[in-house]
Amino acid sequence: MMRSKRDMELTDEMEDDIEKWIKKKLSTGDNEISKKEAKNGLKAFVKKYNLPKITKEEWKELDKIFDAVDTNGNGKLSLEELKAAWEAQEKGENDE
Repeated sequence: MMRSKRDMELTDEMEDDIEKWIKKKLSTGDNEISKKEAKNGLKAFVKKYNLPKITKEEWKELDKIFDAVDTNGNGKLSLEELKAAWEAQEKGENDE
């Protein structure tokens, strides 16, 4: 699994916000997260926590990560795709 260059320690509040946002997106509408929704969610997260704006280079990197997780290529992330990516990430960390 690819990792963002902007690795940072998240607070418990940040992790809770991310989890709530993902659960909401996956339980409403089409039950998937589009690239546009993900981008808007990241922008809101950065603004809420007064983090540095995401650079063009970072957006390109995040776009590649999104596409890697979107294994069926429909331009959206499903719960199954997110779970598989999470499990692959955890396995990679445990192998290090």
